[in-house]
Amino acid sequence: TELITGIDIVELMIKIASNEKIGMKQENIKFSGSAIEARIYAEDSARKFLPSIGRLTRYIEPKTKNIRIDSGVVEGSEISMYYDPMISKLCVHSEDRTTSINTMINALDRYLINGVKTNKDFLSSILHNNKFNSGDTTTDFIENFYPDGYNSEDNTDNPNNDIISIATFIHYKYMMRAASISNQVKGFERLIPDEWNVITKNSSTKTKITYNNYKQNYDILVKDKYLKIKSNWKIGFPLLSALIENKLSYFEINRNGPNYCIIHKGRKYNILVLSNRHKDLNSLMLPRKKQDTSKYLMSPMPGLLVSILVKKGQKIQESEPLALIEAMKMENTLRAEKECTVKEILTSEGDSLIVDQKILEFF
Repeated sequence: TELITGIDIVELMIKIASNEKIGMKQENIKFSGSAIEARIYAEDSARKFLPSIGRLTRYIEPKTKNIRIDSGVVEGSEISMYYDPMISKLCVHSEDRTTSINTMINALDRYLINGVKTNKDFLSSILHNNKFNSGDTTTDFIENFYPDGYNSEDNTDNPNNDIISIATFIHYKYMMRAASISNQVKGFERLIPDEWNVITKNSSTKTKITYNNYKQNYDILVKDKYLKIKSNWKIGFPLLSALIENKLSYFEINRNGPNYCIIHKGRKYNILVLSNRHKDLNSLMLPRKKQDTSKYLMSPMPGLLVSILVKKGQKIQESEPLALIEAMKMENTLRAEKECTVKEILTSEGDSLIVDQKILEFF
């Protein structure tokens, strides 16, 4: 309201409370453009929006025109279990609703928050929803479209050409830096190939990258199509902006060797970039076995263990309450998912729990 009217509503409320006249009439108030507010919370949308706590190890706010951020945190701030988990209010203001939505999507892509889980990707997903874009929303919108929350890693095994080209670009930049090491033995200098394989859990795409010195951009061949990428990204910086076919896009980049986590428009892509030879060797690697946690009650959130409602050796019925956890001013009851018997109690009342900490063990 403040962005489209230019009026500080809080100031007017204080004046009214002090019996002062506000000095304006309704007909004097003019509306300009469209504004959207997104509240950034420390919560895990993949776990049905349970709170997340921790220290903000990296925090970079988007800064440009038409964006306003009201925040009470800085890099190094701690999000604790004792207070409301809201990090900031992110507001955008443009000439119409469509432009505001696109501005907000780009702002979220340029908003870096490390150290805690946030609802940032979930908010981006909402902004891509056709019902939201058309304004056809009701109070049951989240219940209808996100009954189990939102996992940003779902449906990301087949990345589009933009994601594939960006993965190739950043990996090539890292490899070129590695090849620039000094005092290499003459005749045995490290050579960097221009052909790569961009691999996800269920897909593999061959790419080829070349630098166009005349146009000062990279040409990347993806699925028989060349994409032109231009970017002044610096190695190691977690945010990347790039012109892809003359369209500006923003990405969050996290690297672990040849593994990259690329976050774009509310989706998280886990990607491996390998040379042809390394791809062949990688196919021989055995997958890690998943740990069986079905015999444990695990904390779905960080919080204070208020009470344990069962005893060792007790037989448990499905949906029977097992423990109470307090977090972010709310008390949460954990219930049994099936019939079982308590084998061991692994924690004590009053313990501070972390996510996925084992509370009970069952037969």
